[in-house]
Amino acid sequence: MMKKFVSIVCIILCLYSFSMPTIQAQGTAGDNTLSYIVYEQDTKQIVMQQNIQQQADASLLSRMMCALVVLESSIDGQMVSTSDYVKPVSYSVSADGKYKLYASKQYSIDALLKAMLLANADNCARVLAYHINPRTDFFVSLMNQTAARIGMTQTFFTSPDGSEKTLQRTTAYDTALFYEYAMKNSQFKRILTNDHTFIWDSISLFNTCSVAFRLQEEFDAPLAGGVYTGASQKGSALMMHITLPPPEGATGDTDAMKLIVAFYAIGAENAAEYVQNLIMDIHTNFRKVRFLSANEEIDIHTVAGEPLSLLAGSDLYCVAPSEVDIKSYVQNISYTFGRVEDTLTTQEIEPPILEGQNLGTAHLLLRDGSLQNVTIIAGNTIQTDNQAVNKFLEIYEQYKPLFILILALFLIEMIILTTKFVFFLRTRTKR
Repeated sequence: MMKKFVSIVCIILCLYSFSMPTIQAQGTAGDNTLSYIVYEQDTKQIVMQQNIQQQADASLLSRMMCALVVLESSIDGQMVSTSDYVKPVSYSVSADGKYKLYASKQYSIDALLKAMLLANADNCARVLAYHINPRTDFFVSLMNQTAARIGMTQTFFTSPDGSEKTLQRTTAYDTALFYEYAMKNSQFKRILTNDHTFIWDSISLFNTCSVAFRLQEEFDAPLAGGVYTGASQKGSALMMHITLPPPEGATGDTDAMKLIVAFYAIGAENAAEYVQNLIMDIHTNFRKVRFLSANEEIDIHTVAGEPLSLLAGSDLYCVAPSEVDIKSYVQNISYTFGRVEDTLTTQEIEPPILEGQNLGTAHLLLRDGSLQNVTIIAGNTIQTDNQAVNKFLEIYEQYKPLFILILALFLIEMIILTTKFVFFLRTRTKR
């Protein structure tokens, strides 16, 4: 009887297991198979996101950080150059078996970086790390120090090549921080914008992040590039950047969106397709629009009983949904007058205030939760009760270029006199 009962239960469980839905990488709410962030570089706005603080596999990011540390390192006081050559200490082959390094040959750092970044050649990472310092633990500490400097608080590295370790970790948010920082390195940026290149032994190499270049062609984008691990048992990791020009016929004063994408998927084989759809969606439904123009009036405040016009010190662009009026997208505006370390209120600002004077910063809280800052300048002059001071201010405003020229000549004369005096002292010392 007991055996019969167990058999029935087993049959029911089997039937139930076949009826269970399979989790697909659709990006629905609560889907923990995906984590991604699409970040606009100029405005610092997150345009799209999901699970950005969820732990992700750091294998690809480890190799990217390895490349950055190499490019920022110096040996014997000399910065590492991509034209330098490295000789491996032993034979090695990449995990996929495609890229072999021989101890009898020399390889340029440029070729090793390309193979490591564009084709995930993990053995190249180990060779480059050894070139900077034979101690792996020391090199990894440099990687973690760089991550801390960038502000990647949820990232920890344990190897330069991204080999599987239980302790290494990162997030989509930290990856976006890294990518933005790394793109400031011209050598790093140059490699990632290659869709096709050559390495040692005339080996032809195609960038595995083909989606970046498909989108570049689709939108006639001026800049694109990235890296991609491809689908594996551990999942997929894709990082890319693309500068999307404003669409034809866009209304309003629009600008190009400089997007950075960090995408992680667990068990998903369509990461590239998913990212492509994200970018297409953003291009259709979002715009980077000028909210303020330089010298445009933001507000009027009262100082010493007189109206003070607050002007924007520069253009300010914000990313917002296409159908939203950009002026209504601002939730609140606050001001910091004076220096950051000496914040004042309008009641504490005292004349004289000169037209064009830097007054502080305007903080604009957008409806997406981001905070945009713009310098504010005085749109008019507010004088003091002291007539002598006011007269000087009037003369200064009238002959400002002349005053600046006189000040410049005075500074040059002081530099010349200081140089002569130092030369005189050295001459006396030698005697």
